[in-house]
Amino acid sequence: MLDYENELLKHLTLKGYSVSTKVNYLRYLRYLSDYFQVDPCTLTISQIKDYFYHLITVKKYRPKTISLFFYAIKFFYCNVLDYDIRQFNFYKQKREITLPVVLTTNEIKSILQLFKSYDFKMIVKLAYQTGLRVSEVVNIKPQDINSELNIIIIRNSKGNKDRAIPLPLKLLEELREYWKTHKNRNLLFLLKFAKGYSRKRLILPHNL
Repeated sequence: MLDYENELLKHLTLKGYSVSTKVNYLRYLRYLSDYFQVDPCTLTISQIKDYFYHLITVKKYRPKTISLFFYAIKFFYCNVLDYDIRQFNFYKQKREITLPVVLTTNEIKSILQLFKSYDFKMIVKLAYQTGLRVSEVVNIKPQDINSELNIIIIRNSKGNKDRAIPLPLKLLEELREYWKTHKNRNLLFLLKFAKGYSRKRLILPHNL
């Protein structure tokens, strides 16, 4: 690993960034270095501007993708090389506004009826009724469910924070019956979704 990469990792670690963020920031900085074929420490602000112009006009990346590049590169130059943060005012994130796809109650019932696996059916039901990410649902432990308060504690969610999610009483009873089918004390659901499966929330009506 090159010196500038080690310095970037050190600063990210000191600021408590996650492993995935470290990997992504390193990758985006390497893309910048590869584009100019030089050590990124030698680049000027003008060259960095040219790079983002290239991402927008030639690569035609979406604003969300460009923002990921921007945050990583800005972090390196402002935290590792002590650049003035005002030098990075040249880019303003353009937010994409899209409406979520909302399924009807009947559509949800039809989808649930298609599941032959009891496990997957309960995973989808829980994700639907709580708004949790799939990756959060499949990692829930039985002890994360507080039946007295009717809540689920989601451990180490986005930003490495815990949070409490309300749990409908009827669903709590269904989950209790489901757990009795395997009685595993480490995981509520024993099945894992395949790598690359969508982790987006299920945005559905809440009157199933």
